[in-house]
Order: sequence, then structure tokens, then C-alpha cells
Amino acid sequence: GQAQAKLNQPEAAIDAFKKSIELAPADRVPDYQNVFAQFYINAKRYDEAIELLADPKAAASQSPEQTLIDLAKTWTNKEPNFAAAALEKVIKLNPANAEAYYDLGRLCYIDGKSKDARTKELLNKYIEIGKDAAKIQEAKDLLVIINKRTK
Repeated sequence: GQAQAKLNQPEAAIDAFKKSIELAPADRVPDYQNVFAQFYINAKRYDEAIELLADPKAAASQSPEQTLIDLAKTWTNKEPNFAAAALEKVIKLNPANAEAYYDLGRLCYIDGKSKDARTKELLNKYIEIGKDAAKIQEAKDLLVIINKRTK
């Protein structure tokens, strides 16, 4: 799969990765899935990577929501867009997950002015449902900054 990816043969690579997972010993399947997911992440195909990594077979005993939260934490610095996609999925699974709104709002804020509308939406939702006073204050502070930079 990796060789075919380097040869710019994405469909052949996907087929090879799927076959390798199918043939892998059970205890090695997560390793193969991680390599396959990295291929998707490199190609900016985040939904496919999320689907692969949040698969209950890959997630062991964790809930899909917790798996996605862990993925977002792991990837925030390496690939923020992938982390954002994972947090969006968390919000779809559980619209009451205040921390996902906060974390995604901060990622959108870092992306800059182009994401100000989404950032405002996410941080306002956190202020509405969040419990952590320090994070609520930080969300309010970020909203002040956003309002100043949009003028």
C-alpha cells in the first residue's frame, strides 16, 4: 500500500491496505490500520481516516466518542485539520459534549479570520453549556478578540 501510494496509485494503495488488514494477524490489525489511516491523513481524506481509526474493532473497549476525542488530542499539533474533523464528528455523535465545542472553537480561532463565524458559534455554545469557569472566561476573551479583528 505504501509503495503504491508513493507511485501515486491511490486506488491500488487503498486496495492493498485493505487486503493487508484482512490478512494481518489479529494482534497486528491496529498497526496496519494506523498505517492505512496515515495514508488517508496525508491525502487529506480525513473522514476516511476517522472512519478507519474510530472503527470499534480498532478502538478496543473505548466508545467511538472517546476514541474521536483521543484522536483529536493526538493530532491537534501534527494535523489540526484532522483533529478538527474528529471534533466535528464528536459534536455530531454527542451535541452535549461541551469540551468538543471548546477544543474545536480554539482550533478554528487559530485558523484565523476566515473561520471567525464558526469560532463564534462554537465558543458561544461552550459558554452556554460548559462547566469549567476558566474555559468559559477564555472563550469570552477569545470572542472579544474576534469581535475586534472583524471590525
